[in-house]
Amino acid sequence: MSQGALLLNVRRSALVQDTLAQLQRIPSSADLKRPLKIQFHGEDGIDAGGVKREFFALLIRDLFSVDYNMWTVDNDTLVINPTSIYSPSSASASASASASAAAAAAGSSPVSALPTRVSDLGDEARNTLSEYELVGTLMGLALSNNVQLELSLPRVYYRKLLHGAQSDPEAGLLPPGPLAYSLSDLADVSPEVAKGLHLLLVHPAASSAELADTFGLDFTFEHAVFGERIVRELVEGGASIPVTLENRAAYVAAYTRYVLHDSIQLQFEALARGFFKVAAKAPFRLLQSPEDLEVSRRTARAPPTAGWVGS
Repeated sequence: MSQGALLLNVRRSALVQDTLAQLQRIPSSADLKRPLKIQFHGEDGIDAGGVKREFFALLIRDLFSVDYNMWTVDNDTLVINPTSIYSPSSASASASASASAAAAAAGSSPVSALPTRVSDLGDEARNTLSEYELVGTLMGLALSNNVQLELSLPRVYYRKLLHGAQSDPEAGLLPPGPLAYSLSDLADVSPEVAKGLHLLLVHPAASSAELADTFGLDFTFEHAVFGERIVRELVEGGASIPVTLENRAAYVAAYTRYVLHDSIQLQFEALARGFFKVAAKAPFRLLQSPEDLEVSRRTARAPPTAGWVGS
């Protein structure tokens, strides 16, 4: 600490590592709420404003690079990479012997599940979660230090943060029910996928057989992980449930929730944990929309649902 400020002394050559290590040593969340000052190791002078903005810009460049494997880009929007905490070993271990044998007989990949508990993760994946937490902390620090970040995140992520603010044990508030997701939310993440699901919902098939011939879907989601195809069931037994006229709405709902919640649950929980280390939850319970919370500069563009109706 320096005269009531939160001082970070970091090397340009190890910016992410130094920032993460120093933030993890901060004794309390109250200290994170102090005015932020930055000093680059070996350089004269302590931040008077410009250095702080450069610090955020450089960290955002590194942490949000698609080469870093934490994020992907869809429609010029940064999206959490659901396979960022996955590894070939976890893919193999999570598939049961019977599922693997059945998949081999059918010539397809084993039905598997992405890790859903931190205890399921190896050291490298846990380090990745620490970096998502760092992203959340940086978003909180940017908000509290009036720094606008040059990044574009889906609005549904801000909805998720606002939803998380409703749970506050210190204020006696229990976790709210599950957040409901819509095709409009999915369209902000992946407009082409959302449009495809909308077309599935409105397709004028005369029968389930015709729908199956046209789309050939079941209740699964496929990930490409290190060159392997890993199949995730959206519901129990989903690999053997074809999408029909009767259940297509349920399929779309399960698919949407999987993309926006289940597949990125650990990563987003880490990000939210970092954010609320800095940002008090109480003020965010008063906000009415995700736009009230956004801490980044987004390029204005037409709604991705323009021309079709998704709900």
